Amino acid sequence: MLSDEVITADSAEAVLWDAIVVPEEIKERLRNQTVLSLLVRPDLPFAVTALHGLCTLYGPPGTGKTTLARGLPAQVARYVGGGAVRRIEINPHGLLTLKA
Repeated sequence: MLSDEVITADSAEAVLWDAIVVPEEIKERLRNQTVLSLLVRPDLPFAVTALHGLCTLYGPPGTGKTTLARGLPAQVARYVGGGAVRRIEINPHGLLTLKA
C-alpha cells in the first residue's frame, strides 16, 4: 500500500501531532531533524554529510509512532517554502511478496 499526499500546516493531520502525549523535547527533536534535513541537505554534497533524509521511529505497538509520523508533515510545512510538504507512506508488509 502506498499513500502520496501533499500536506499543509492547516491540514486535518495537524491534530494528530497534538494527540500523542510525549515529552515536548521529543517532538521538537523530531520536527527539527526533519526541517534540517529538508532545508540543508539539498545544498550539501552527499559525501559531506550524514543527513540522508530518513528518520526512524521505533517502539512497541500502540505507542503513537504512526500518528506522530502522520502529523509531522503538517508541523514541517510551517517551516518550508510554499507551506506544503509531500508525505509518502509505504506499508512495509506490502514490499515483500513471496512467489512459490
